[in-house]
Amino acid sequence: MLVRFVSWAAVAWQLDFPDHDCERAGEVPPPVVRGWLWANVRDALQPACSVSKRTAHLQCGASLPDWRALALGVLVGPQVPEDRIPDLLQSDIAANVRSAGGSASCPLGCLFLDALHMLLTLEYKLSDAYAALSVRFGQALQDIPFAVWVGSRWPVFALLNSANWGVVGAPAAYRCDGVALSVDWGRFRQVFENLHGSWWQKSIEFVYHPEVGQSMFTASKQCLYGVYMSNLIKLLWAMESESSAYAIYAPYVQWIFYESPHLLGASGWPFFAVLHHGTALRRHGFIVDYDASDLSSPFMWHGPYLQSLPPERHLALVSLQHSERKVPDSGFHAVRRAGAAARQMGTFVVYATMVYGSFTKYIRGYAARASAVGIAQRLVVFALDGGAHAECSEHHDPELCVSGSVSVLNKFFLPLQVLALGFNVMWLDFDIYLFSDPTPHLFAWRLPTHVHHDILMAYAFESDCLCNGFFYMRSRPDVVRWLQKLIQWLYDNPFEHDQRAMAALLNYTERISVDVEQYLDQAVPRWHVLDVENRFLHFGHWTGDADKIVLFHFMDGSAFDLYGRADWDASVNFRRPSLMDIFYGAETNHTEHPMRQPHLAAVMQRQWVASPPTKRQPCGILPNVAGAHEGLGWLASI
Repeated sequence: MLVRFVSWAAVAWQLDFPDHDCERAGEVPPPVVRGWLWANVRDALQPACSVSKRTAHLQCGASLPDWRALALGVLVGPQVPEDRIPDLLQSDIAANVRSAGGSASCPLGCLFLDALHMLLTLEYKLSDAYAALSVRFGQALQDIPFAVWVGSRWPVFALLNSANWGVVGAPAAYRCDGVALSVDWGRFRQVFENLHGSWWQKSIEFVYHPEVGQSMFTASKQCLYGVYMSNLIKLLWAMESESSAYAIYAPYVQWIFYESPHLLGASGWPFFAVLHHGTALRRHGFIVDYDASDLSSPFMWHGPYLQSLPPERHLALVSLQHSERKVPDSGFHAVRRAGAAARQMGTFVVYATMVYGSFTKYIRGYAARASAVGIAQRLVVFALDGGAHAECSEHHDPELCVSGSVSVLNKFFLPLQVLALGFNVMWLDFDIYLFSDPTPHLFAWRLPTHVHHDILMAYAFESDCLCNGFFYMRSRPDVVRWLQKLIQWLYDNPFEHDQRAMAALLNYTERISVDVEQYLDQAVPRWHVLDVENRFLHFGHWTGDADKIVLFHFMDGSAFDLYGRADWDASVNFRRPSLMDIFYGAETNHTEHPMRQPHLAAVMQRQWVASPPTKRQPCGILPNVAGAHEGLGWLASI
C-alpha cells in the first residue's frame, strides 16, 4: 500500500503543480549554445523601469533593452561574424530544442526561444523564416491560459513589446482613426500615450462608461482591436478586485492570441505592454518548496485514527516513509518534533507561522512571547529567507525553523503537511501578539458544539467577512482534501487573493470564478468563527474583558511585499504607527502580560468599545460597491 500511494502522489504532484518557470529543468538542450540553464535564460533580461499604473512607466516597464544581445548569445553564440548570422537563423533552432527534450522539460522556455528567434528574423528581414516562426508562435500562444503568464517569470510579452514592429507595419484601419464610430476609440488609445496621469485609472473609466457598454456590439464590427483592449482592461480589473468575474473576460482575452503577433505589435494599440502588466498583478509565482512526499502520507486520510493512538505509536507510523529524506531542510522533521511536543502535552495542536524580510527583526520577541505563553515547543517557523532562518535558529528551537522561499502559498503548504501527519494546526500570521495560549480556547468559545467544527476562522469585528490572518484546522479527511483544493486553486490562479479564495471555498460572503460545489466535489467542511469580540482580536475595535484576550492581530498591511508588489499597490500606502514596533519593541517585557504594561495597555484601551455593532456591514472589496455576493451571510444574524 505504501509504495502504491507514494507512486500515485508523485504523479499527482507533476500533474497538479507544473513547473512553468522551469526551476527544475536544468540546462537548455542543443542546438542552443552550451552552458545556458533555462532559469538563466528566463532571468537574463530586466525591464528598463518598474511596472506601475503610471502611464510614463507603461512602455519602459515592459521594455527589455538587451533582448537582442541575449537572443544572439543563446541562439547563435559569441564571436560569430555578422555575415554568418542570417544563415544560422534560417535553421529551426527551437524545434530542435523541443525534439531534444525541451518541450517536455520547459514548454514556456521553448516558446520564449521561439520569440527570440522570431524577433531576430524580423530584424534581419528573413521573411520566410519570420513567417513560419510567427505562425508557430501564435498558435502556441493560443493554447496557454493567460493566468499562466500572470504567474510566470518568462517575460514573453515584455520581449514582444521590445521589438520594432514598424518593420512589418499594419493597416491603418487597426488604429480606428478618422471614421465615424459609435465609440471614440482614438480617445481610448490616447489614454496609453498621454504620459501624465494613470493609464490604469483612465482606461477603467473609459471601458466601464455606460455609452461604451451599450455600443459594444456595433463597436466590435467597427474597431475589433479596441474591443480586444477593452476586454483586456476588464480582465485585469477583475484580477485585481472582483476575481469572480475573471471567467467572464478570460475567454475574450484569449481571442487576442488568435491574431497575428505582428498585427498586434504594429497596430498602434499597446497590447504587449498591457499584457505584461498582468504579471504585476500576481500574488504568487510558481515556486514550490515542497515535493510530493512532503505533502503526503499513507495516513493523511486517517487523522482521527492517528489521534486515537498512543503518542509513540502515532509518531512511529508517520515516520515510516520519512526515514530517508532527500531534502535535508524538509519541514517534516520540524512538524514531527512539534507534534511530539503537542502529544506529550495532551493535545494535537501544532502552531505554524512564516516570516522573512523586514519582519526578521521581530523574531526574537515573537519567540520569547511564544515561550511565555507555552507554545514555543509546538511552534514551527517557516523562514522564507536566509536572514530569517539565521535569526530563527538563534532565538527559537533551530529544529523548528524551516527554510523556504517567499510565497504566500507556503501559508497553506505548511498546514497541509501538519494535517497529513495527523496533527491539528493553528496558523498564525507573524503580525500577531499572543496574550495567552490559544489552545484551550479552540474548543470552548460560545457554542459547545465547536468541538465538532473542523475549521475555525478569524472573523471581522464590524463586517461579515472571514479573515485568514489566523485559523485552526483539524486533521480530518474532508479538511485535507479541502485544503488541497484551495492550494490547487491558488496555484492555478496566481492573481487570486488567498483570503477571498478561502472564504469562497467555505461558501461564505465572497466569490471566485468557479462553482464551489462542483470544484470541491465534496461537502464544505464543518466550520465556524473564533470570538472576534473579546478573544481573537484584530486591529480596530474590541469589547469585553481584557483578561479574556487571547491574541491581537495587527493587520499590518504589508501583503504587497509578500506578493512582490511595487509602490503602486494601495496597501503600500497603508500607513500608521507600526504596532510591531510597539509590541515587539525594547520597552516590552515578553514574560509579562501585555495589559500589565502601560504602553501596550494604552493601545488596547484606545480600541475598546462598550458593545459590538448591532448590525454588520456587508463584506466587499470597496464600501458601498456591489460585488458578486450580497456580502451578508448566516453569521451576521447570530
